[in-house]
Parts: sequence; structure tokens; C-alpha cells
Amino acid sequence: MHFLYTDTDGNETAQEDTGFLLAVLAQPFACWQSGAGDSAVQVKEDERLIFFKTARGFFIMQHPDYLAPRIQADETILTHAIGGEPMLVPMSCVCTEDVAFSILQYYITSGGLLLPAYEWVEFPALTMP
Repeated sequence: MHFLYTDTDGNETAQEDTGFLLAVLAQPFACWQSGAGDSAVQVKEDERLIFFKTARGFFIMQHPDYLAPRIQADETILTHAIGGEPMLVPMSCVCTEDVAFSILQYYITSGGLLLPAYEWVEFPALTMP
């Protein structure tokens, strides 16, 4: 399985094994506040999963459809800087490190499918009043 990984500084590297993502996800929150503030994995030319660590867990979003997995019922809205700009993040779509790894690993190994264990919702609608 070949996929492209983009780090928080925008560096892209071709990868063949998902194991290194465990170390990426384990990085302290401060590491996710540098560079662009997010990372991504890509297995399809026109689609990728963008992900980053907030102060309360991980947020994952499929791009270009802006779909995020609904993990919990919490309606709290968090803010995370992406490229220096604040992004509103629904706490309902924030997950643990283990869940983040399972979502990313499934996406990569399935050739770009979203993990069916979660409802994938258009996340911008979750951040509107």
C-alpha cells in the first residue's frame, strides 16, 4: 500500500507502512502548533484525510468533501490554528489517539474508504450556530 504523507511543515513523503503514524500521533500538542498545524495522508489523487491534534484529542477530516467522523455527542466548539488562521472544530468529531490511528489506517489500507464504524458528517454545519 503506497500513500503520500504530508507533515505539519508541508513536506510530502511517499510511504508504504502505516506504523510510523503511531509516532506522528504521539507527538506532543506543541508540535501540532508549528508549521501549518495539520498533517494529511493521501491514497487518491483528488482526496485526502487531513488530521491534527487539538488540546483535547485528534480531529480528522476528509477533503474535499469536508466530512468528519462523529465520535461523541459533545457540542462544544474548539479552536485550532491552521496556517495561522483559527479553525472551529466540533468536539463531537474529536477522537483519541487510538481511534485516530484506526481511522487513518483503515483509510490507507482500504484504498481511501472512510471507516464505517462512524457516521461521517459535513463538519462545517456542526460549527454553525
